[in-house]
Formats: sequence, C-alpha cells, structure tokens
Amino acid sequence: MSPVMHESKLSVSSKGKAREDMHWQLGWWDLSHAVEGTRRPLAWAKSSTIFTAHPTQPQILARHFPSSRQFTLPPPQPIASSPALYEPPTVISIYPTDDWIFAYFPGRGGDGIGCLWRKGPQLDNWTVREWWPFSAGAGVVAADWTCSHREWVTTDSGTSLRLPTRGPLTPVLSSILILVTQDHQIHICLMLPFVSTVTESQSAPEVTARPGGVLFCTNAAIGLNHDDSSILVAMRSHLLPSGDTSMISHTPVDINMPMDWELWGEESKIYLCEASLSSSRCLTTRPMSPITCVGRHLTDLSFFSRSSPIRPSNTDSQHGTSKGGMYLSASFIDFGIVYSDAPKSEVRLFCIAHNDPTSSDGSQTRCSREESKRLFEDVCLAFVIPWPGQNLLLAGLLDFSGSVPHRKQRLKEAPIGKLVVLTVPDLTNAQEWESPPLMVSVHSIGRDVPASVAISPNNVLLCTISSSTLLGTPLSIHSLPHRHPMESNLSRCLVTAIRARHSPSDGEVFGVATEVYRKADLAARSRAAHDVCSLSACYSAFEDCQEGDAYDLNAVWQLIGITTWVTEFTEKILKACVLVSDCLASSNLTKMNIKQEHFSEFAPASSAVPALDSPVFLHLAANGGAHVKRFRDYIGTLSPRGENAQMAKDVLLDVVDCSGVDLDVLGRLLGEALQEAKSANPEDLQRCLSACCPVPSLHPHLRKVIERFSRSDVIDRPRLFIKAADLVDGVTRMSVSEHLAKEKDTDVVSKGRLLGHTAVVVCVRCGGKSGVLPLPDDWRSLREANIRWRTWESTWVMKCVCGGSWARTSY
Repeated sequence: MSPVMHESKLSVSSKGKAREDMHWQLGWWDLSHAVEGTRRPLAWAKSSTIFTAHPTQPQILARHFPSSRQFTLPPPQPIASSPALYEPPTVISIYPTDDWIFAYFPGRGGDGIGCLWRKGPQLDNWTVREWWPFSAGAGVVAADWTCSHREWVTTDSGTSLRLPTRGPLTPVLSSILILVTQDHQIHICLMLPFVSTVTESQSAPEVTARPGGVLFCTNAAIGLNHDDSSILVAMRSHLLPSGDTSMISHTPVDINMPMDWELWGEESKIYLCEASLSSSRCLTTRPMSPITCVGRHLTDLSFFSRSSPIRPSNTDSQHGTSKGGMYLSASFIDFGIVYSDAPKSEVRLFCIAHNDPTSSDGSQTRCSREESKRLFEDVCLAFVIPWPGQNLLLAGLLDFSGSVPHRKQRLKEAPIGKLVVLTVPDLTNAQEWESPPLMVSVHSIGRDVPASVAISPNNVLLCTISSSTLLGTPLSIHSLPHRHPMESNLSRCLVTAIRARHSPSDGEVFGVATEVYRKADLAARSRAAHDVCSLSACYSAFEDCQEGDAYDLNAVWQLIGITTWVTEFTEKILKACVLVSDCLASSNLTKMNIKQEHFSEFAPASSAVPALDSPVFLHLAANGGAHVKRFRDYIGTLSPRGENAQMAKDVLLDVVDCSGVDLDVLGRLLGEALQEAKSANPEDLQRCLSACCPVPSLHPHLRKVIERFSRSDVIDRPRLFIKAADLVDGVTRMSVSEHLAKEKDTDVVSKGRLLGHTAVVVCVRCGGKSGVLPLPDDWRSLREANIRWRTWESTWVMKCVCGGSWARTSY
C-alpha cells in the first residue's frame, strides 16, 4: 500500500485557501509477502508475551504485553558464532503451557538451524536446550505441540469445562514437537525429562519428484484434534528444478540453464496425510486423496475442530460430531496475468472426516470434501484464521483505496479495512457480531499492511505486525469483534483466566482480581485482592516453619518480618474500622450503604476492610493472627543465649505488644464473624469474593462487623493511632509518600527489606519486587532447620504471591 496522489481535489476553506487531499491505494507489491513466504512469524504466549522475528537479523524478539519493553532469546552456538550465515526465523512455535519455544532459522545459502529453548523461573529467562541442523531444501515449514495439559474453556451459558488432550497421548512430564519440512518429512521430537530429545521422521507418501523438477513444500498446516491421537498434515508445494534448492534458499539462479517455466511454480493441489504414533514411538503415515483444482496462490492454511464446546456448529446435529472431525480453511489470492487489475481473493472450507464404511482392512480412513467457498472482489482478504473455541473464522479485509487524514484533524489512527467474523461452514458474515475497522497509524498508513496476526490467550485482542521491514517491528493491538447486543465478557474472562491456572483455589481468584482491577484503574479493589494474597502467603510461611508448638529458630528474623507485616496489616484494618464507624455515627445515617469509597477516603492503605465479608479472608486473618500469637508466646518463653537472640526477642515483643491489638480478642471476633459470614447467601459471598468489594445485600453484615471491632476491647486506641516513632520524628513528618516508599523497598514475598546488592525480580501482574532465590544444588548442606524456610521461599521462585510471573527486567 503506497500513498498515491490522484488528481488534485481543490476545495476552498473558510479562509479562502486551497488544499490537496492525499489518497492511498493498495498495490500488488503490498501483498507480495502472502505469496513469497516472507511473512514474519508471530506468536502470543499464555504469559501474555508476544514473540516475533527480528526483521533483518537471526533473533527472536519478545515483549510482555502491555509493556513496551523487549528482550531477546539467547541464540544457539552456531548463530552466536556466525550470525551472518543465517536468516531471521521463519517459524516460531510455543508450547501450550509456555515451557518451551521452538524456532527455525534458514541458512543463507547453507544449512538451517532449529533451536529449542526452555523457560526459566522468570518469563524473560530462557536457555537453549538443544539445536539441530536442517539441510538446504529440508527446512521447517510448520510446527505444533502436543502435551498432557488440558485447557479450560467457558461456554456461552457461563459454565466452565476442561477439554480433552489434543493429539497423541504423551507420557507424564514429556512433550511432543511435530515438525513438517520442505522435503515433505514429518518429524516427531519426543522430549523426556533430563534426557536428550528423541526424534522420529517419516516421509509423507505420494509426494515424490515430478517430470522436470522436484516438489518442495512451502506451506503446511498441522491438525491436532481433542480426544484424537491422529495427526493430520496439509501441504502446498512448489515445483523446482531437480536437485536444485537455490530458489528455496534465496540465492541467485543460473538463467543460462534450460528451464521449463510452464511446469515450474506453485502446485494446484493440497496434499493431505494422516500420521499416527504408536506406543513404541514408531511413526506411520497414511495418504489421503489430495484436494485438487484450488486457487492460484495460497496465503493461509489452518486446521480447526468441527465441534466447539463454547459455541456448537449448526451442522453438528446434521453431520454429527464424529471423533477426529476437522475443518481445513484455505485462502488464496490471484493478481491476474499482468498484475494490473485489483487482486481477487477467496477462502475455501474443507471438511476432513472418517469414511463410512471403513476400509477393507477394518481401519477407518479419512476423506475431504469442500463445504463452501467465498470470493472477495471489492475488498482484499489480508488474513483468515480460526477463532479458538468459537467455531468461527476471523477475517481481515483491506480496502483497495482510501484517504489520508489531514493533519489538522490530529488523528492518530485511520482505517484501512475491517475485521469480519465468518460463520462455519457457509462462510457468510455473522450478523450477531460487529465488524470493527482495522486501524493503523496515520504515519504509516501508506506502508503498513498487517501480514502476520496472533490472537491473545484470552481471545479478546488481536496482534498484527507489518509486512514492511522498513517499519522495524511495530506491533499493533486491535480489539476483537463483540457480539450484538453488546455483552460484558469480564466474568467469562475471569473464569477462564482462573481455570487456566494450575491452582483452582480461592487464592487464585484474588490473584487474577489483582491484575484485572489494577488495569481497570480500580486501585482500592486491586490492593484489597493483593493484601489477601499476601496474607495467604504469610499464613503458609508460618505453617511450613512450625514444628509442633515451636517454630524454626534459624528463620526467626524471617518470621519476625512476616509477623511485622501481619501485625501492621491488622492495624490498618482496625484503624479503618474505627474511622468508618465514627464517620457513619456522626452522619446519623443508620442505613447508609457502605461502599469501597468510604474506606479509600478515610484510610487509603486499608483497602482490604471490605473483605471482612469474605469467609476466605476471615479464615486467613484468624489463622494468621493465631500464628502471630503462638509465635510471640513461644519466643517470649525462651531465654536468649546471645546478643542476636536477645535482639530478635526484643524486636518481636515490641512489634506485637506495642501494636494496640489484643490478639486473643481478635481471634474470638474473627471467629464469630466467620461463622456469621458462612450463613450468608453463597451467591452473594461469591460476588463479594470476585468483586473485592461489599455487595448491597451484605452491607448490614459488614456494618455489624465494623461496629463490633471498633467498640470492642480488641483495640487500644492510643497505641493503635500513636506510635513511638511518631513522637520522636514528629507527626508533621508523616506522609503517604513515605509509606509508599517503604512498601516499594519491601520484598513482596518475604516482607523483609530489599538489599541493594540483591538480584531483584519484578512481578508483571502486581509490580511487586522480590529477591527470592531457589534452593541451591547442594541444598542438603544447609542446616536442617533452615531448610523449612528455604523450602517455603523456593515455592515462590516461579510466581509471585499474587500468582503473576517474574521478570528480570523492570516493567
């Protein structure tokens, strides 16, 4: 797409000045990436990290969305030593749980490299597991994974279910990487723990040499269906001179050699193959009848399941949802003979199903049939991809021309097309879905054509990348279409995000809520959710370091840090209860609704007070307070044997005894509030849990709890509101900024102070920092008692207390 100045359209403004309107026009060169195989790969991982290829160098760039900062994956040894011998990666494939990444780097006139990375404790920490060479003309075209992980989805009715596994069954803790190469080979790479990758390959049958040349696969798709151990492969090939791979490796061709131009070029067939992996890791392939007489230039090729648990297809009741039934979508573009007319594009849908009856040997065979096709003449089809779990296709349509916004309009973006949802299997526009415009920056409207696309893990956003290397690697984020009438997908997204985690506990609900409300600019709710996560982590620390009625004395300073945080957190809640109670009493509004804003107004740091309605929070607060009381009593009965022990005892007694909180009374009141909360409506409690704020039906109970706390003997008001440090430093020096600075220097896991020399990691969900370290390789050399704390600490090496991923760089 390039800006073209048409005949000047003169218009007289109010000031009598003429101006020229600039127009852009879509040219065939703007779409050449679709037929030349120069699309840069793009992948969006579950951790919200977007991976793409460097435009000119053999590197993989990664960006954690919505941050704009990038990091690169370390190159394998051959590329690190001779980067000029390799092209940017053409294939990037991510393991379903983000543990692995595979990428293929073509060689510049030589062999290519396939590399496998393993994820470390942080999302930007990747190490090269191993790499393999691929000879010229046998490079990787497509890659996919199968594993024992089962995904959670949420249906339109609001129920959640867990999908079966995809593809061949794998042993526990193992993974299978499936590769399709240019020489029509199917490679199975079985990765076992602590063992080098085991590979198995098999040729796709009936794909052999042709008169005048050899077929090279240039586009392929791998189909893995739920609860089906078979592997489907679709391949599109080019016929090139026999024994010559120069056109594959993009090196000069000798024009003096005899050429049969009529035979060479893109084949008109799509070859199909079914592969299976036996229990003994033996790979076998079975040919299927190819799809013939299809479009001129293939642009997209994708498999997807015929049935969707989220939104079943209208044809499921007619054709039945047979095991292994899949669709194959293929899009094509035709520039004509002289490339002067507007290109024509089309999309075709094929059904891949079992034959009925079975073959003579008793085994089931598969066949393909064309379901429908759609031709686009007034717009150009930029891409078409399956919408995961929706049984729909998402298409990007480009206009052939348009106007460039005038500078005086001060627009940042302008439309160049639109996103359209296509129904399956008839490929018509889904009327219940909107068709939002496809926007690009006004500064690159003449050069930016979306070439590669990826859908976010939560199926809400679409990421596109330009085909032009002159623009670098700018990523564009678009909202996916919504259904009519507009419906809120927040609860469905929350359920899906929570189910997608490995922990289905209530703590995960608060972890997801921390991120959701933080991005929605609801700071009080986000802070409340995060405080509950921290309280849960502190409770688990006490549990792991407890030895009967005693505690791990070698971790006494760490437990004092945990005790300090729990005590200060309890003080914040009680302060807020007193302030809110006094405010409501002075206002004479006995039936006043208690909202989040009341707590934020009087005590911004005590945003977890509304959680007093939640049995989960009350249970954690009661048990956490009980541990603090037992730990204080245990240390108080010991006789210090040294200066360090005496100092630890004095600090602990000072923290607990001078807090202005009677822990015995606190435990009793929390127990009473817990029993009353359990008798409330379960649906109201669940809403309160997910919203991190009180719901109207629970306002009377919350007010009763606040009044009970504020008027009981649990609070010693002088000690609660006036601290010794305030008398020394002066009340006028107290400020919220000093409190926030203290929190910024606090380890989000251990609740201790972050030291300057400590290697700090940052949580991409809540922004908290930590210096948590994994257990050393020689962990058996640690003192036996200290293992308890280090073991608890090592549980947070992979994730923050809120469940977010760590990053080594600051976001």
